[in-house]
Amino acid sequence: MNAVKGILCITMLLIAVLEMPSFAEETGNNEWEWTIVPYVWIPSMKGHLIIGHEVPSRDVGVDEIIDTPALDGMLHLEARKGAFGLFLQSNYFKFDNDQGIRGVNVDINVMGWMFEFGGFYRLGEWGNKRPGVLDLIIGGRHWSATTEVTANSPVPGVRLESTQGNHVLDPLVGLRFGAYVTDRLAFTIWGDIGGFGVNNTNFEAIRSWQTLGFLEYDFNDMISLQVGYRALALNVRDKNLSSNNEMKITAQGPVVGLSFRF
Repeated sequence: MNAVKGILCITMLLIAVLEMPSFAEETGNNEWEWTIVPYVWIPSMKGHLIIGHEVPSRDVGVDEIIDTPALDGMLHLEARKGAFGLFLQSNYFKFDNDQGIRGVNVDINVMGWMFEFGGFYRLGEWGNKRPGVLDLIIGGRHWSATTEVTANSPVPGVRLESTQGNHVLDPLVGLRFGAYVTDRLAFTIWGDIGGFGVNNTNFEAIRSWQTLGFLEYDFNDMISLQVGYRALALNVRDKNLSSNNEMKITAQGPVVGLSFRF
């Protein structure tokens, strides 16, 4: 496991420079192709959020469903030369949830960053001028989040507050396929799985997965509009707690971006 963590750290250093590829005309194997895509993703987040605390020598948790819309700003960077390429994507997310849990009013605020990074290898191309392509993706996700929980205590005049910051490193492997259906309209399908029980800090990434599909319309050789749908899920375990120590979150919703290629 230490070896896996070491390889991932080295990979992060080597590629620190998704899903959204550029289907511009080929510029030659000896030239770099660059793609920059700012996005807005508006997902609905659902999952099990477990709030644990110590009560007379035993762990007690509250397991409750969270269903609330969130806002995610994204920036995707990609570079390709020949069959090989690198990508880096930043995601900012924030959501608020206020609900009653077992008779107690709980206000939950979560905000943070998620970085996707890695490399890809083009397994094949089909066609001539605008070929369909299939890429193998290997990389990871680094999650960094701060959770603020405020609750009204059953005791009058007493209010409970907790702030916790955590981060999780989540390796991934996946495939990406894209093809043109007309001279200007293309589609892309992306899927990956990750987690694999990697241990880092106080958290263990049990499993994760991501799917993405979108249509891309080329205004010209440099600028395209991308519209699609993205789903992302993460399941982690807090190793500091002996029970009720898993968090499962699934986010899914529409995504819109503007691609710049050069």
